[in-house]
Amino acid sequence: MQTLLLPFPKQRLDVPLDDIIRLEGARNYTKVTLTDGNEIIVSKTLKALEPFLSVHFIRIHRSYVINTRHLIKKGPTGFLYMSDGVRLKPSRRKKKEIKKALESIAPSPQNTNYYRYEQSPQPIPKLLRW
Repeated sequence: MQTLLLPFPKQRLDVPLDDIIRLEGARNYTKVTLTDGNEIIVSKTLKALEPFLSVHFIRIHRSYVINTRHLIKKGPTGFLYMSDGVRLKPSRRKKKEIKKALESIAPSPQNTNYYRYEQSPQPIPKLLRW
């Protein structure tokens, strides 16, 4: 099992990559959201942590990196719904990159939350499309 080593002042914490839902950057800090509901704040940037993540992590925004194994669905308006109930809006510039990454993900038997696209039951007004 792959882990991410998170630095703390007097210790280091090994977190399994499968337990990470998303990473949220805020200047020189990163908030790591875990499946058990805990949030860990470390004094590293997203850019510094990204090389240590697996291929199942994609950057959807300047401030967000998500674990695609915890992606529940992509809504018709482009929002990404995560397993913890959070809705994230990817940046417009990353839209094509995200679509390509999500198409390349192969479903695995372990991943019960495999990405699925839901069609909207009603047409979306032109003002809301992006």
